[in-house]
Amino acid sequence: MGILLYRENSPWLKWLIILYWFLNLLCCLIIARAFHNISVREKRHELLIQQMSFLQKQLEYTKDMEQEYRSVRKWNHDMENHLFSLNYLIRTQKYPEADVYLETILSELPPEKRTL
Repeated sequence: MGILLYRENSPWLKWLIILYWFLNLLCCLIIARAFHNISVREKRHELLIQQMSFLQKQLEYTKDMEQEYRSVRKWNHDMENHLFSLNYLIRTQKYPEADVYLETILSELPPEKRTL
């Protein structure tokens, strides 16, 4: 049987050649598909890295905004207390104490913000 496969005019030789080229083509297609899959995964990986970087920046920005919000709330709370204190001093007609208290508050401001 093995000798019959190698005769020049054997019909098996044509089928073996066709099978050989078919398998070669199939291997090339499998390799091309593997390279394509690798390329797609690399692109997906780069996209995920970019998204992660964006989310990290967004988290930092959110933390900064939260800190700024807390600072503004503290400032508002302090200003309310100062206004209540000044209101009390004025209603009780303690004008000199109100003037000293106001000067103390204004002295804590930067020089460019002290004048109207």
